[in-house]
Amino acid sequence: MIVRRLLIASHPLLQQAAQYLASVTPPQAFDVAKWERGDWRADFDGPPPTSDRPQPLAFRRMRMESAARVDGWGDAKVSALNYYPVGGGGLGWHTDTGHPGWRVYMPRLLGGGAPGVFRTAGADYVDERGTALAFWISGEPMGSWHAVRTYGARLSLGIRFTDGPTQRALGLST
Repeated sequence: MIVRRLLIASHPLLQQAAQYLASVTPPQAFDVAKWERGDWRADFDGPPPTSDRPQPLAFRRMRMESAARVDGWGDAKVSALNYYPVGGGGLGWHTDTGHPGWRVYMPRLLGGGAPGVFRTAGADYVDERGTALAFWISGEPMGSWHAVRTYGARLSLGIRFTDGPTQRALGLST
């Protein structure tokens, strides 16, 4: 799986997304019955499954509505705004097979919490302030295993795009 760190300050699209993310107010309540399923810690800590999983089966995170627009980048779309609650959260192993292309996720740690971890089948990537992670979803079954774990409250904004102007502007290649 291709994973790249991008400096937010180096890219207008990422600066725009970071400004939006900084303006988001975290939710006041977290509905466990709706936003927590399965043993997400064990799923994250274990190896990737032996059959394709387009979506995580275990998670602790809240999908929020996003008013973000990605102006001037016709091929890019805000794909997710996630809140991981106090005490941490995560997404178990999944591949996003049904939506190939590039993803960029940028974190916003809340309350000085510990950084999160983006895990692939081959490596872990710890959140770093001022950076976003870009990764390539191949669309091949079992080709893009990834999972997420946070140790404290965190927001993350995801942007999805395919080969095109956004990929070139961010200096990404497959």
